[in-house]
Amino acid sequence: MGKTIATHVGVIHGHQNENELVVFQPYKRLDWKTVNVDTTTLDGIIRAKELGLVQSHLADMIVSMEMGAAVNHLYDN
Repeated sequence: MGKTIATHVGVIHGHQNENELVVFQPYKRLDWKTVNVDTTTLDGIIRAKELGLVQSHLADMIVSMEMGAAVNHLYDN
């Protein structure tokens, strides 16, 4: 796949404690990366907004179970 994804995987291994966006490869055997945010929860979406996820253009894809919250918080009108 070779893409960078924003999803719940972004907060594993202590990455949820970082104060800036970081791209990392969570599983060495797979060819995708993730950003250190959890876009599957409201708290995670708010944190992603505060860190400027969309404006950073680091994620090729944002995955969320909270689509309304993601659209309302992450994207400008």
